[in-house]
Amino acid sequence: GLKHTGRPVEPGCVVVLAFWLMLGAALARFVAGTAPVYAGVMTAAVMLWIAALAIYLFAYAGFLLRPSLPRA
Repeated sequence: GLKHTGRPVEPGCVVVLAFWLMLGAALARFVAGTAPVYAGVMTAAVMLWIAALAIYLFAYAGFLLRPSLPRA
C-alpha cells in the first residue's frame, strides 16, 4: 500500500499488530477443524480477522485516499 503512495514501506507497530492478529486468525481457523467447540473457535477467528482489517483500514485509509507524494 505505501509504496504506491510514494511513502517508504515501513509498517508501524500498530500495523505489525494487525499482521499478528491475521496470523492468529489463520491459526484459529486451522485449530477450529479439530476443536470440540468449533463455533467458539471460529467466532474468535472471525473477531481476530475483523480487528486486523479494521487496524489496517485505520492505519492506511488516509494514505490511500489522498494523492500520492511527488516522486523524487
